[in-house]
Amino acid sequence: MLQYKAAHDLYEYAPRYADYLVDTEIPEPASLYAQPDFGSISTRGEEDSLINVIGSSVSKRNPDRNMGVWMDIDNALPNSEYTHLAYQEYLKRYLRTAKGLDDNIGLLVAYLKQSGLYENTIIIYTSDQGLMFGEHDLIDKRWMYEESIRMPLIVRHPDKREAPQRSDLLINNTDFAPFLLDLVGRETPGYMQGRSFASVLEGVIPPDWRQATYYRFWMHRAYHDVPAHFGIRTKR
Repeated sequence: MLQYKAAHDLYEYAPRYADYLVDTEIPEPASLYAQPDFGSISTRGEEDSLINVIGSSVSKRNPDRNMGVWMDIDNALPNSEYTHLAYQEYLKRYLRTAKGLDDNIGLLVAYLKQSGLYENTIIIYTSDQGLMFGEHDLIDKRWMYEESIRMPLIVRHPDKREAPQRSDLLINNTDFAPFLLDLVGRETPGYMQGRSFASVLEGVIPPDWRQATYYRFWMHRAYHDVPAHFGIRTKR
């Protein structure tokens, strides 16, 4: 197992990518500028009393925790211009960091090929969470919004070349260990709560698969002012 540098704030990228995307305009989510229904009473507060303190923002909405401060954007600018410049710098730093990750994954794959191990190796790429990129004028990964609850999971199996390219099976990280064990012909221990989804590589959905999964963030406002919250995730 390899764990690469996390693409977390404040996005310290390799110097060789300092000019990457420098002349590119990154598309911005519409909800970055307008949140007419900003969450529930938990995120708005009574009479909107929490709007300026819940959740790190890109804009000036949260005056103490916003990406513009961290990206050294001039606070004297009008909020729309401030938000635009903060978002552009934020995303470019993130993508420069991620490009360095791509380089090193490429080096690993190249080594496997050069050493003759590539066709005898199952490659699985995933991460700890998804991430908000300014949607709803929020950043961070702890929100149970669609944009951040989804996690990348890419599997390259040398013996499953005809496997479906995509699946919308609802899995969670408790399933990863049973999946890995199944791939190498091992039984799932009874104490594990997850299930293997290896049959998806054959185009077969496991019987009686879950239709919903539980989410819980419990550290109230400990990170990026994200409130404790919970919910049920389905395909809808």
